[in-house]
Amino acid sequence: NSRGKFEALIVDALWAIMNDFSRIASDLLLFNMDELLFVKTNSSITTGSSIMPQKRNFDVMELIRARSNVLLSYSFCIKTIVNGLISGYNRDLQETKEPLMKAFETLKDSISVLEVVFENIEWDEEAVKDKLSKGIFATDLAFNSVKAGKPFREAYREASLKMEEIVVDDEIIRNTLRKRVSPGSPDTINPALYANMLKKDKRNYEAKLNKLNRQLARLLK
Repeated sequence: NSRGKFEALIVDALWAIMNDFSRIASDLLLFNMDELLFVKTNSSITTGSSIMPQKRNFDVMELIRARSNVLLSYSFCIKTIVNGLISGYNRDLQETKEPLMKAFETLKDSISVLEVVFENIEWDEEAVKDKLSKGIFATDLAFNSVKAGKPFREAYREASLKMEEIVVDDEIIRNTLRKRVSPGSPDTINPALYANMLKKDKRNYEAKLNKLNRQLARLLK
């Protein structure tokens, strides 16, 4: 009676990873918009437009985002197949194999794509700085006054009146980021590091997938 349950749980776990990939894709698409251009791409990770010769589309990220929902559908597929079955083996369960394996393949392909993307994008720090407003640093201004001994309500009011005194430069940016250093925080983002992590994850994934395939082959003999 466990058949189908574990398959669905596995696919749900794969989707949790894929959902993170979807968010990464959405962020990169946003940062690549002409209005921002925080991220620059090249021809190796973009495709041409069918009508505009000058246009390059970062549509591989749109596909990654869509694949997250495709993988989620595999979980629904498995769950609906096993829902309402009587105890024991039913041949309906045979149909749970395909969505399970497709889920693995979808995640594997997505890891490969993101690996290439991270190796080929370039971050424009100046473009990011240009979009920073003084308001981003107002909370820290209030917190600094609190650390100096002022009540928060008073520090809050003072910060709101000193907005024009804030100077957005490299020093205030570094200090602000330094206060928020943690795994995955803006101050620790390193595309090369993440590319290497993806390569390692891909190798581990392929090793586990090969082991699973060998076990399935023995079971099906």
